Amino acid sequence: MQRFRSSAVIVLLLAHAVSGVAAQRSEPTFEVVSIKRNGNPRPTQIGFPPGSFVAIYTPLRPLIGLIYGADAETEVIGGPAWLDVEPFDIEAKAEGNPTQPIIKSMARALLEERFQLKVRREEREGPAWALVPVSSGDTHRGLRLATDRDCATDRQLVSPTLPMCGFRLPVIAEREVVLRGYYVTMDQIARNLKTFAGRPVVDRTGLTGRYSFELKAMRETSAASRGSIGDVGISATLLDDALREQLGLKLESARTSVDVIVIEAVQPPTPN
Repeated sequence: MQRFRSSAVIVLLLAHAVSGVAAQRSEPTFEVVSIKRNGNPRPTQIGFPPGSFVAIYTPLRPLIGLIYGADAETEVIGGPAWLDVEPFDIEAKAEGNPTQPIIKSMARALLEERFQLKVRREEREGPAWALVPVSSGDTHRGLRLATDRDCATDRQLVSPTLPMCGFRLPVIAEREVVLRGYYVTMDQIARNLKTFAGRPVVDRTGLTGRYSFELKAMRETSAASRGSIGDVGISATLLDDALREQLGLKLESARTSVDVIVIEAVQPPTPN
């Protein structure tokens, strides 16, 4: 009898192990995947249409922030320069209609496989900028409450006159950089400014709702100017000037603790 019980236990353990392996192998993956470089400028689109993950004309760094962090403005540090300037088109379709958390998990597996991506999460405290109103009575000339006609919330909708909601890639001209956003929160605006402010930006405006905006910031005339951000050439001072004059907002020195994604390894994508 004891021998029979032992054998039964072994059979149950083996069955459990096999079912565990089967569960690992049955983890959902995308049925169809296309990743290609996009050399034709167009509005950036990132989203999760039903059963899909789509990124159009998007550099890899904001994608990593979106997939591994809270959103596309999650701070992602490390990695080569092409992560910021080389846009990709990524279209991935799953079988059926998995939930967005499952799609995000599948997207992480996709980036890890095709870009050989390895990341880790950290919490860091350091200097930051606080985004605050210049005054309570400011009219926020370039900042207005968004309406349903500002952009297309349905990312499957194609319209020549209606842009997708979210941020556009910066337009870098000889003397200025133009930033645009449609139907975005103040928290998203603050987080989006960190690339140009040189440190994290936190929202302390107290403004709720969603906004659309256009901001034109002058570029530094000298590449060696203190505070310039890479080839974009915007200093925190010039960014603050633009925010004050056009949006009725300003930057104040602060400290904050933020979650960051640290890139440990990444490679150009493998072929389709």
